[in-house]
Order: sequence, then C-alpha cells, then structure tokens
Amino acid sequence: MTAQEIFDLAMCYYSGTNGLEKDMDKYVELLEEAASLEHVEAAYLLACWYEWKDPYKAYEYCSFAAARDHIEAMKSLSMML
Repeated sequence: MTAQEIFDLAMCYYSGTNGLEKDMDKYVELLEEAASLEHVEAAYLLACWYEWKDPYKAYEYCSFAAARDHIEAMKSLSMML
C-alpha cells in the first residue's frame, strides 16, 4: 500500500466510515505507518495526537511536517518552541 492509501484507511478508522468501526488505536498505528513513509499530513495529525500525551513525539512529528512546508505544523511548531 502507498502512504496515501494507508492514510486514507487511517481516516476511515478515525471516522468509522466505509464499513469500519471507529478504532483510535488502529488510526494511530496507521498514521505512524504512513508517516514512516513520509506522508506529511499523517505526521501533522500525529503531532496533534501526541501533543499532550508525549510532547517529544509531538515535536518530532511536527518538525517533520513543518520542514515539508505544512503551514499548520509550522504554526504548531512555533508554539512549541
């Protein structure tokens, strides 16, 4: 599967669409897989997910997305710093 396909599947688990039940654990797992394949939006969503749970992971994902010109990640990163 491509990074985009993995991301799309993650979003289905997030919203419980296309015959899938909502499953936040699977959502995060798939986002992490997509981000490992350099999917920028997946990295940004993981930064949001980890913001209060694990600030170091949030910073890592946010930095990755911001370095690839993701505007919201840039804003979030500036707030983190």
